[in-house]
Amino acid sequence: MAAEHGAGHLLNDLHTSVSWDDNALRMSRRKQPLTRTSAGTGLLLIPSAFTVPGRSRTLLLTELEIPASTTQLAHRTGLSPAGVSQYLTALRKAGLVSAHRAGRSVLYARTTAAETLLQAASA
Repeated sequence: MAAEHGAGHLLNDLHTSVSWDDNALRMSRRKQPLTRTSAGTGLLLIPSAFTVPGRSRTLLLTELEIPASTTQLAHRTGLSPAGVSQYLTALRKAGLVSAHRAGRSVLYARTTAAETLLQAASA
């Protein structure tokens, strides 16, 4: 969308409290002003997998420190195997997990993008 309509269009669609106006990103309802000094020179966008209701996806990403199957992840997290499968499909489409066959099982692993997001989210 940003390539087709520009960054302003993308930023205006993020949230009702965020707007792009006169080459400036504005955030309403902030308790403290956000200055360039406090914010730095870049903007980090974190996919919604890290916000409610994405807790289960985040849990799965953290559990994938070592590759695991759907069944293993369901057992370790307490989520249903069907739910784990659904979340892994979404994470795979987002480029955050990869899948590879190991015998009769499919093992899922975090991608470099997922590693970067987890580091940013924990900072």
